[in-house]
Amino acid sequence: RCLVKSGSAVLAGEACLEACGGCAPAAACADDPAWHKAGSPAKRCAWASRFSNRLAALGEDGRYGYQACPAAARTCRKDVPCGDSSTWSKNKDPSKSCDWVAELPEARCLVKDASTVLAAEACKATCGSCGTCVDEPGWHKAGDPSRDCTWVSRFTNRLAVEGEDGTLAYQSCRLSARTCGGL
Repeated sequence: RCLVKSGSAVLAGEACLEACGGCAPAAACADDPAWHKAGSPAKRCAWASRFSNRLAALGEDGRYGYQACPAAARTCRKDVPCGDSSTWSKNKDPSKSCDWVAELPEARCLVKDASTVLAAEACKATCGSCGTCVDEPGWHKAGDPSRDCTWVSRFTNRLAVEGEDGTLAYQSCRLSARTCGGL
């Protein structure tokens, strides 16, 4: 049942964290480095994290992505202070770290690293993702009120979508996009 989607396409495993095993202690919030999609050894936890429907992929070991990859799936809370990653960089270039993002955050918070992790996800302090973890009520994609924060939550590339109010999705849909500190 943790793979059932609601009417707004949210997996039960994302909404029902306790029932689906996503409320493990912070120490247990680590991806299994051996997990991969059945028949596809290159498709590991980082792959599963990019689109939420991939969390339903069955692994070679019989576990689903959301079970084996709680950190990548962002289904568990971590007791960490909100700040910037010390390891993230654009395309493995150490000169393009969160400090580089801070020089032009409006454009660079949407840059991805070699594993397709957005700067907005890794450079939380720089990109303004610290503080209260809520979605802005009424936010929607410019020109399309049906595309709200729940819609944003389905694919990480939607974090770059501009809203009717001029803000980007990662700024206004922080809970749905899981760009809050500690998630």
